[in-house]
Amino acid sequence: MSFNSDPGSAARSRIVTAFIDHFFGGEYLPAPPEPVDVDLSQYAGEYLSLRRNQSTFEKLTMLVSGVTVSADGEELIVASGGINRWIAMGEDVFRGKYSTTPLVFIRDENDAISHMVINGPLGTYERVGGFDSPAFLQMLLAAIFALSIAATLGYGYRLVRKRASLVIARGDAFVVTIYSVLAILLYGYLGATLAGDTQEFAYGVPTAAHAALLMMSVNALVGLAVVFLAGRQWVRGDGTLAARSVFSLFALGALANIWIGFYFNIVSYAFS
Repeated sequence: MSFNSDPGSAARSRIVTAFIDHFFGGEYLPAPPEPVDVDLSQYAGEYLSLRRNQSTFEKLTMLVSGVTVSADGEELIVASGGINRWIAMGEDVFRGKYSTTPLVFIRDENDAISHMVINGPLGTYERVGGFDSPAFLQMLLAAIFALSIAATLGYGYRLVRKRASLVIARGDAFVVTIYSVLAILLYGYLGATLAGDTQEFAYGVPTAAHAALLMMSVNALVGLAVVFLAGRQWVRGDGTLAARSVFSLFALGALANIWIGFYFNIVSYAFS
């Protein structure tokens, strides 16, 4: 049997399983192995599949494809959509609690856990942390989104209501509001895309995604203007200390947004 497109993998997997169950049936769920005394905390952390895009904007999928490993008593918990439990058979070697599937951890030259392999080379995951941590990137994006909402509500309201007072220059408030509105729209679209069917990207970049990627680069340029205006306020001593500090907070969010654009190769995509 042959399939010439990616969705066929589901049928292939079911056929192989059904064939083995029919002709080589037996005890499907073996008894759980006896755990070995191992420090499970050393394996805890975030892992990303080596089979991921690392050079173009599609690496955005790492935000929703990470694997989290944690310890629960004598069991190792591997969470990726669902929960899988593993029992230690020895140092760095585990077996599924309800299966015979092997899990092995690999150490680097410093004897630190660097990779996790589940049932073969195709299931190899790299341990990540710091700026590469999906949890950190998610929190950073959430902070940028929250700051954008605050700037839109704060400055946008005062721009619309002519009688409302503005401590900073009206032009500065206008620029940061434009930046913030764009950020809200773009990150809202990004969240909806990642929460939907990302397999569509396997057949090319959708037109809507092309437009969003271009707009994210434009938004980064507007963010540079926000950073410039924040610096100018401090040089000139515009407004009050509190007003300059608040505007600078939004400028930090703009800087983080620019870094996000470079980290996920969104800016380079716009000029490629």
